[in-house]
Amino acid sequence: HGDSADINPQRDPSVNLRTASHKPKKRLTKKMAYKKPSSSEALKQPRENHNLAEKRYRSRLKNHFEKHIVALEEGFEAMSKERDRLLRGIALMHEFPHQ
Repeated sequence: HGDSADINPQRDPSVNLRTASHKPKKRLTKKMAYKKPSSSEALKQPRENHNLAEKRYRSRLKNHFEKHIVALEEGFEAMSKERDRLLRGIALMHEFPHQ
């Protein structure tokens, strides 16, 4: 009989229930998800400057990378020539063994 108060569907008005601490996220519709933000004239010039700076950076990076590729290729070519020279020397050593 004492437990019947615990299952009473009416809640005590002096008890405050907690609410969510944040607003629920709104789901984006397809139209909203692909909608490009409007560009104002105030943002146009800074964006163009940023894009130009990025383009120059990518160009410098590409040139730097290409120089490294050339250096690696030259190094591999030199190593290949040295390897071939050493292999010829080894072949000669086997051809004329010491007595």
